[in-house]
Amino acid sequence: RIMQWKFYLWMMSTRKEAYQVFTESVSDLSVFAQPWFLDAVTQGQWDVIVVERGGQSAAVLPFWVKPYGPWKVVAMPPLCKFMGPLFAEPFRSVSAVYKLSNQLIAALPKVAVFRQNFHYSYDNWLPFYWAGFRQTTRYSYVLDSIADLDGILAGFSTDYRNAKIARADSQMELAFDLPVTALDGLLTATYARQGLKSGVSVDLMTRILDAARAQNAGRMMFALDRQGHVHAGLMMLRDRHSASLLLAADNPDLRQSGAGIWLIWQAIRYASLEWKVERFDFLGSVKQSIERSRRQFGARPVPYFAVERFQSRTAFLIEWARGRR
Repeated sequence: RIMQWKFYLWMMSTRKEAYQVFTESVSDLSVFAQPWFLDAVTQGQWDVIVVERGGQSAAVLPFWVKPYGPWKVVAMPPLCKFMGPLFAEPFRSVSAVYKLSNQLIAALPKVAVFRQNFHYSYDNWLPFYWAGFRQTTRYSYVLDSIADLDGILAGFSTDYRNAKIARADSQMELAFDLPVTALDGLLTATYARQGLKSGVSVDLMTRILDAARAQNAGRMMFALDRQGHVHAGLMMLRDRHSASLLLAADNPDLRQSGAGIWLIWQAIRYASLEWKVERFDFLGSVKQSIERSRRQFGARPVPYFAVERFQSRTAFLIEWARGRR
């Protein structure tokens, strides 16, 4: 068994090396698919399926396995928004994607439940449907062409543009170098106001931020008033084309300042002027209040697939009984 485990670890490292090469050759890879990000959110405990064509990686599917009662399941790692299949640029025709998707599906680990959010660039999930998966359509919220900042600002609602942002402009200062605990405090207070726990640890945020900073791919930003009180904070990540709003929270006692709206506007400006990316992705939520807020920023809803398959009938019945089905 020791030899089998060593062989598995060697094979996993070989697959990860192939995946690293794959990511370096793909120009439109999401930040959530980057090996450094997956290492940060899973502490290196992720794996990947690699399908080759002609000696090169044609399709890949990274995944993370975690315990679920007596079973194991493929699930989304904490704060990882998208996973799913990825295809090298020469293999993106419909016929090639179908064939490669079938091979990826056949190589999936035998687990009780498979559950992933596919990136919205994967817009045809039929091979998974044919293999017995089901999907729920969810939405991210995206601002396109953020190089035109005047046009982006003009697309904001009147309340956001002329009231909250204009008022906060004269009251707020931008800060970058506050500790992670400052953002954690805002998140904890925001969730507590709703009677919830944030579920995001300081350790996880630190791992993500440290890894992102090493890649020049992450930033925390805060809105402070003249007295130094922290009104709002956020963490965003970047890839070659997009900035993604990973975390954002306001001080519940100071929300009337409009600092949270103002800070997101500063993040959009930073993504455009400093990172020079094309898009700003607010990421998704099924909460109606959050959808309404994103719409007031002028963001367009972009559908993506939340895909799952149960291979354990008992696991399905337990989730059904808990009201999750």
